[in-house]
Amino acid sequence: MDEPVFDLEKMMKLTNKDRLLSLVFNDLMSRKDFKDEREVYHIIFNGYVLNDSIMEDEYMNC
Repeated sequence: MDEPVFDLEKMMKLTNKDRLLSLVFNDLMSRKDFKDEREVYHIIFNGYVLNDSIMEDEYMNC
């Protein structure tokens, strides 16, 4: 299987259907350090999706 590549639309869909990712997203967006949604989705992608086979599968199916 190919390594997942960041796609904003896929991350938005995955975050909307995954409770943990949604909580992480809302937490990061509430901090003053992060205001750019794309950056936050990218951080979540790198920290929670990559190298986690279950999350990678979920992401690829979005």
